[in-house]
Amino acid sequence: MKKNNKVKVFFYLKPEDKKFLFEQAELLQINASIYVRYCVLEKLGLKEKVEMKPIDLGLNKYTSNLSKIGNNLNQIARKLNSDIKLRIVDEENLEDQIEELKEHIIEIIEKLQS
Repeated sequence: MKKNNKVKVFFYLKPEDKKFLFEQAELLQINASIYVRYCVLEKLGLKEKVEMKPIDLGLNKYTSNLSKIGNNLNQIARKLNSDIKLRIVDEENLEDQIEELKEHIIEIIEKLQS
């Protein structure tokens, strides 16, 4: 059985500092405790800088949702141009997808601003 030679260290943060810490760790896609450990050891000159990984902003999900909305808009435009009444279900579906896309864009902007 392998022994773990690590010891716990406790410290206190203001809520906004804790939020910032967790956001930074999330951007690096690592655990917050690992992020703190590397930052402290780097500051003490005992570890090299933490390398940044590419930020996953969920662009696949974004493009997929945008494509779906584009398809729905094309269908709606086709129906409007052929004088067929637009069904309420189509409108509600489109509104839901637009709202989901808005939320995702806001999420991306928040990640980029932190």
